[in-house]
Amino acid sequence: FEGDLAAAMDNCKEGVLKWVPKKDLFKLSLWEGDKIFLKMLLEKENIFKALDVRFLDTPGIALEQCKKLTDDMARITKESLFGAMDLLENYSEKREKELADMEALVDRYEDELGTYMVKLSQHHLSEKDSHELSIILHCLSDFERISDHAVTLVNSSSEMFEKKQEFSKKAKEELFIFTQAVKDIV
Repeated sequence: FEGDLAAAMDNCKEGVLKWVPKKDLFKLSLWEGDKIFLKMLLEKENIFKALDVRFLDTPGIALEQCKKLTDDMARITKESLFGAMDLLENYSEKREKELADMEALVDRYEDELGTYMVKLSQHHLSEKDSHELSIILHCLSDFERISDHAVTLVNSSSEMFEKKQEFSKKAKEELFIFTQAVKDIV
């Protein structure tokens, strides 16, 4: 986008951009697809309904469901890691709690997806699907391990905050370089 964002927002044909409390979201005029998607986002339990056992009879569809949820897990893991690295510089108890919740969610993804994929592996899969399933299972472990490392960073940040400790100027410079490199890689 180029230009004046405020002017563009004033002329938006889709309506006025404003924050709406979660409890009021469904009072808005929404497309039916948006309502379904929002419900899934707001009710974490529904996220895992995509792993319906009935899909196991059609392994290709079941595998696609696994890939979608694995992508979600990857996004949450990445967000958790970046949040934990940022917490080293800008500690917040609220953010610490959010990151702990994200770790719990990543654990839940690993459990739900892992269990479902073991069931899926017992069905007839093409060689390609079997290979993809194997890769995804390895990714689950990697994402969970990365999330655990994020928790270690969160715990270190919390301890430093409680003890009123700070990194030296040189350490902050090195930490900045390190975190930027990790962000570039991930």
